[in-house]
Parts: sequence; C-alpha cells; structure tokens
Amino acid sequence: MATRAEQLYKEDFYAWTRDQAAALRRLADERWTGPLDLLHLAEEVEDLGMQARNAVRSQLERAIEHLLKLEYSPAVDPRPGWMNSVDDARARIEDAMTPTIRRDAEALLSTLYDRARRRVARDLAAHGERDAARALPGTCPYGLDDVLADEWWPANRHGLTDEIWAAFQMATRPEQLYEDDFYAWTRDQAQALRRLAATRPNVELDFEHLIEEVADWGISQRDAVRSQLRRIIEHCLKLEYSPARAPRVGWYETIMQARTEIEDKITPTIRRGLPRRLPRLWQQARRDTAAALRLHGEHATADALPVECPYRLAALLRHDWHPRSRHGLEP
Repeated sequence: MATRAEQLYKEDFYAWTRDQAAALRRLADERWTGPLDLLHLAEEVEDLGMQARNAVRSQLERAIEHLLKLEYSPAVDPRPGWMNSVDDARARIEDAMTPTIRRDAEALLSTLYDRARRRVARDLAAHGERDAARALPGTCPYGLDDVLADEWWPANRHGLTDEIWAAFQMATRPEQLYEDDFYAWTRDQAQALRRLAATRPNVELDFEHLIEEVADWGISQRDAVRSQLRRIIEHCLKLEYSPARAPRVGWYETIMQARTEIEDKITPTIRRGLPRRLPRLWQQARRDTAAALRLHGEHATADALPVECPYRLAALLRHDWHPRSRHGLEP
C-alpha cells in the first residue's frame, strides 16, 4: 500500500514538494546531526513546486491575454497565431497542473486577469485599436474552466469567425449539438448561461452554480475518456512487455472494457483533444505500469519500458488491435 507521501507525489506534485520541505525543516529544527544539508535541501525541493506553480500562473496570463485579443480585436491576420498561443499555453498548463496549483489559480484568477488586461490594452492601443482597448472588461469575463478547455473560444465582438470556432459550433441548433457532441454542448451552454447572466441578471436562476454544474458534466465525460485511455495504455504495456502468463486474459478483458467505456463517452470534440493529451497519458501510464511490474518482481521489464509512446491513438481505440508480446506469449 502506498504511503501518504507516495500518493501525494503521484496526485499532487506541488503539494508533495511543500509537504516534504516542511518535513525537512522540522527535522532541521530538531537539530538532527546527520549528513544532510536540510535547510538547503528543503529550499531546493520547495523551489521545484514553485516552478510548476509559477509556470501555470504565467501560462494562464498568456492564455487570458490572447483570449481577450480574440474576443475584442477587429484584426483578422493575427487570429491564427493567437489561437496557437492559447493552445500552447493550455498544453503547458496541463503538464504542470495539480489540484493544489488549481486552487491557487482559482484564487489568483482576478489578479492574473488584471495583468493580462493591462498588456492587452497597451498592445491594442499601440496598433490603433483604442476602442477595443477601452472595451476590455474591468473584471475577468472567463471562468477558469473556460480558459483551460481545449475547444473553448470566446465569440469575437466584431463578428469574426475561425475554422476552429466554426467546428466547435458544428450544429446550428443546441438540441442537435446535444445529440452529436455532448461535451461541446456543455461548453456552449455554460457560455450561453454566462451571457444570459450578464444581460439579464434579474432572472431567478442560480447562475454561478448552474454554470459550474453544466461545465462539470462535460469535464467529467472528457476526464472519463482520458482515464480509460490511460488504462488501455497500461494494460497494452503489460501485454507487450511482461513475461507473466496468468494475468493476460484479465489484461485483455480490461482493455476491452475500457474501449467500450470510451465508445460510450467519446465525442468529436473530446477526440480532437486526445492527440495532444496522449504524451501526458503515456507518461502517467508508463510510471504506474513500471511500479506495478516492480511490485511483482519484474524489475528488468519495468526498466525496458520505452520512454516515448510506441502506440498510435487509432490503434489504442480499435477493438481488434493488441500489441504483440515480447516473449512470444499468446492471448
């Protein structure tokens, strides 16, 4: 059974660094006389977490900055670059985000917005877009979930559209989008509720919690697909690299069940986000598979797992594909 520290290391690296730094400082306070430079070690460990936290803050500012430009600027030519910048920022945030850092981001969102807004106002004014600079809202118009959502983009105030935005709005009727892409529908409805809250605040709806619940429906579905994909990768690795015979049937069954779960929940929008997410899911699956193999004494097998993902996304999702065993074992 994993200790609290081991579990925290896997689930929330930032919290783990703070926890370990505090433990090292307590040991130093006890005047422990071992060969460790406890205070400097605590400082370095803590810095690892702060780097991740600061990276998320910086990339959030960057994402907000370009979302504001996409929404308020009348310029056409820079839009693909702004969207690419938001995409890159979101990917970097995903790589560094933990539950504790997310709480930090939620608490600091208004501060990060103020910084981004000042930069955007200067940039817009410098390019002669003074009306757009003056139109920037004083408080953050975006929720954290919107800023982080792979396929969410604000509507442009000047009626400009983009291929990606058009793809997101793939159905002209909300009820059609509900049937075709539930995840996109939740993002669309949450944004529509925000617009309604801004224009008709006297409507007797609990906008804050309703928006949160609607957005969470889609996030839960997206995260379920990611979780099952990671599960498939783990068991594909075991099938390919482990010399064990007895568990193989169970591994095949687990992969089959995970693929069925994905079929039930995947939507076009969720699928478009998977290629970019795959490297992170691979690293998580590789780490957990290596730990499981070592627990069963398969240390050489754990060491042999490749650093880069050897599987294509399309293959991982196919019901008729499984990797070949490195030991010549049959199903």
